[in-house]
Amino acid sequence: MPSLNSKEFGEIIIKLEKLADGIDIHKTEAGFVIPKADEIRQEKTQIELFRHEYEIAENAARIKYDSYSEQISDARSLIEKSNSLILSYYGKKDQIVGDFGISPRKYVRRSESPENIEVEPN
Repeated sequence: MPSLNSKEFGEIIIKLEKLADGIDIHKTEAGFVIPKADEIRQEKTQIELFRHEYEIAENAARIKYDSYSEQISDARSLIEKSNSLILSYYGKKDQIVGDFGISPRKYVRRSESPENIEVEPN
């Protein structure tokens, strides 16, 4: 959830308030065709209300995310603990551990090193 830009919000609120104040001062001039100050202030109030509701939702989302992260961490710990117990019981190379979603270690056969191989003289 993206955070709202505080600088932009502050600028808009100040500009709307100054616009409404200017309209109140100059509304009696002839040919003045700008929205009413009440409409401008209503827009300002709606933006402030929306921002407040958004911040509440953002905080709720942050709390839910923290809870989710904690659950994931708990699940990983449980998996690691269970895998450790299973591997200690069956052994790391036993194919049965595959039934638990654990990859068994494979037998690795190493060939004799070239130093240990006797070469017959020709």
